[in-house]
Amino acid sequence: MRRMDPHQISDTFNAKRKQFAEDCDATGLAQGMEAFSIAINDLKAAGMDLSVEIFGDASELAFSMFNTTSLRTPVSGILHIGPIHRLFAFAVRDAGGPCLKLAVSDFDIRFNGADGTIKEGKLDNIVRAQIYDLKNDENALVTMQDEIIRMSARNEVVQNHDVADAFDKPGNLRKPSLRMTPKSS
Repeated sequence: MRRMDPHQISDTFNAKRKQFAEDCDATGLAQGMEAFSIAINDLKAAGMDLSVEIFGDASELAFSMFNTTSLRTPVSGILHIGPIHRLFAFAVRDAGGPCLKLAVSDFDIRFNGADGTIKEGKLDNIVRAQIYDLKNDENALVTMQDEIIRMSARNEVVQNHDVADAFDKPGNLRKPSLRMTPKSS
């Protein structure tokens, strides 16, 4: 049974990394990811509770955020806004043409209801999302930041009403103590 040796693994990795980096530069994805990184960092610097899980792959649901049948989404991830988890994805081709779009799901992906239709025995999901056109709308990231600020502000209001410090806390695993009645003599 054949396998790659460490040198082949390293050479193959470097070639694939170079190919993806060149593709990111050619499509504008590199610039889009950098702008997204700075926009998120600016929000974090302003005190927003944010984190991003990003990976060079698209989930099946990432494709369903765009209303098209011809799409290329090489990067997707999860945007954590406090306790909220929003799915996001970058698209570099839409309906056969080049683009640079960022989709962010309208709802928390853990509870997101997908609209769908069944075609030939298969479910065709649609995850509702806001699409930010980074190539053609100079205010796209500002609009996205405004939406994140709205969600963060709402989260803070909710948390401010946690007067008993009970929200988002795991339950106490101790068993309640048993009440013992004294024996009568």
